[in-house]
Formats: sequence, C-alpha cells, structure tokens
Amino acid sequence: RETLCQALAYSVQSGDWYSLLAALNHEQAPARLHWLATLLMDALKRHYGAAQVTNVDVPGLVVELANHLSPSRLQAILGDVCHIREQLMSVTGINREL
Repeated sequence: RETLCQALAYSVQSGDWYSLLAALNHEQAPARLHWLATLLMDALKRHYGAAQVTNVDVPGLVVELANHLSPSRLQAILGDVCHIREQLMSVTGINREL
C-alpha cells in the first residue's frame, strides 16, 4: 500500500499517470485498485466538506489529490478504476496485466 501511495503522489505531482501502472501491475491488482479507489473517494469527499475519511494515515496525499484534481476529474478516474477492478474480478481468463 505504501508503494501505491508513493507512486500516486509522484503521478499527481508530475502529471505522469503512466508511472502509476507499475504500482498497479501486480498479482494483487484488484486490492490495489480498491486502495486507489478509496484514496480518490477521500479526495472527492474533501471537496464536499466531509469530515470522515477512510485513509487517515495519508492525509497529505488526500489533500494533494483534492488540490490537483477537480471533482469531475476525480469522479471520472474513480469510475474507471471501479470498472477495471470489476472486470479483473469477474471476467474469467482475463489477462491481468494492466
């Protein structure tokens, strides 16, 4: 999880979202996509003033995501992440390499 958070922080700062693929391309990709979704959701909640967050251990990353990405962009990325995770979990015989 720490590797994913570091890769995500780098991606947000640099704008190089392809670099995040290395952290996601793993046997545990569905779990990592779930972690990514919770981070994106926390950033989205921050935009709307929610007090409760899931990722209390990385508040700086959540703030950074919220500051760099608009709510509509967060929602779009979150939708894609959830869709990809669902495909990985439900399609038999899928090539799991992202």
